[in-house]
Amino acid sequence: MLHDASRLGVLIVIDDFWASTSELLPQLPALHAVKVDVSHGSGSPRAELELRRVVASAREAGVPAIAKRVESSADRAFATALGFDLMQGNEFSRPVSGEDFTHIEQGGLTGSGGDGPDGGQFASWGDSSYRNVA
Repeated sequence: MLHDASRLGVLIVIDDFWASTSELLPQLPALHAVKVDVSHGSGSPRAELELRRVVASAREAGVPAIAKRVESSADRAFATALGFDLMQGNEFSRPVSGEDFTHIEQGGLTGSGGDGPDGGQFASWGDSSYRNVA
C-alpha cells in the first residue's frame, strides 16, 4: 500500500522517529524521510548519542533525516553537527497560510518569508519549512 501511495506522489515520512524504532526502516522501502525532534537533545550526552544513532540509521536506509523544532541558530548548529540532512522550524520560517504557501511555491514572498535568515532559500511542505543544510 505504501508503494502505491508513493507512486501517486505521496511523500511518506515517519514523524517523531527515534533510534529504538530504527529496525523498521528496512521494512519500509517506500519511505522518503524520517523526522526527529531535536529540541530536547542539546545539553544531554545521552540524548545526543540517540540523535546520532537516528541519523546513522536513516543514512544506512538511504533516507534523509529531518531535524524538526529548530528554533534558533544554536539549534541549527546543533542539528548540523549531528549530521541532519534537512531542518524545519521557526529558525527558517514561521508557519504560513495556504495562500502564502501558494505564493512561495510560485517563487513569491522572497524577503518576507521566502528566504532563510542567512539568505538561503527554504522550501515549504505543508505548514512547515525545510532547508537543505548540505
